[in-house]
Amino acid sequence: MGIDIKTGDYLTGSHELINASVPGRGAANVGGVVPFQNTATSGRIHNDCRTSILIVNGLIIFGFAHNTDSAPYHGWVFAYKYDTGTQKFVRSAYFCTTPNNSEGGVWQGGQGMASDGTSFYFTTGNGAYNPSDQAYSMAVIKMSFDFTIQDYFVPAAWQQYSNGDLDLGGCGPTLIPNTKYIFVGMTKYGSVHLIDKTNMGKFTANKDSCRQTIHLANGYVVPGGNPVVFQSSSNTKIFVWAPSNPIYEFTYNPTTEMLETPPVSWTGNRGGGGLQVSSDGASNPILWALSAGDIYAFDLTKSISSGPIWTERISGPSSWGWPTISNGKIYLPGYDSNMRIYGLANSTLSAV
Repeated sequence: MGIDIKTGDYLTGSHELINASVPGRGAANVGGVVPFQNTATSGRIHNDCRTSILIVNGLIIFGFAHNTDSAPYHGWVFAYKYDTGTQKFVRSAYFCTTPNNSEGGVWQGGQGMASDGTSFYFTTGNGAYNPSDQAYSMAVIKMSFDFTIQDYFVPAAWQQYSNGDLDLGGCGPTLIPNTKYIFVGMTKYGSVHLIDKTNMGKFTANKDSCRQTIHLANGYVVPGGNPVVFQSSSNTKIFVWAPSNPIYEFTYNPTTEMLETPPVSWTGNRGGGGLQVSSDGASNPILWALSAGDIYAFDLTKSISSGPIWTERISGPSSWGWPTISNGKIYLPGYDSNMRIYGLANSTLSAV
């Protein structure tokens, strides 16, 4: 639904019940048809929309999974657009990740899909992978705007990871500016991937077929820690912060076209959280990091290991929350129904 940001009222014609079905013999099919279930009736549960919204080329694109892996379910991706004639939002395209199997949720730890304006990219969670049977769980998928799969990457150990509920799709993809590469991580299995979007590699047994895989943590890594990128005049850095891990800083090397290892890190808080970058072009870059009880600001002209230049203890922060920066102010969400707003006052950040 659409909301008038000036009044908070719903826009006329913006309410649209999301619905679809595809041919398939997968979980919860009815007579060879797999329905998208927009309610939790009849034991079919697909109605957990956790991805943020991608808006590109007039399309509103988002994904569905289900919380806690309550079977039966599938992953779904939808695109809607605004029809000026009817003044309504209409469904443009849709895709089911596992019509002949099950699972493959599209949730990405709350992050939206990524787009280069020509294609868009998303990740899927645990479940079946078998492209000959239209099953695309545990994958990074490149898709056209008419919802045709153009390419994908699946890790070599996808079956082991899937059996252990170690989703690849616990995070979303991030495009590295002015390169042909995608950064994905951290995954639930504790790795990050650098993927060539012109040749994603698909699947190869025994070895990951992407450009680079870097393993950072063993065991189950709680979802979240979606990456952000900052490109200065001298380098490109990618930051990621998953729970039980430090904030990692990767530097992309344009000569080798790989991430430099090992990454730099800041270990002052291992709670994980949401990241955002603000800057005035390439000047005054700040990395904002929102944890379960603190907000930090890091000067990106220095290494992340130097520590924050400002921090504030806060209460009531949200799970999987991201800082939002606009007009020199930073907005922080909270479980307690309050929005916290900070801005510069006499060259010092303070609540406003």
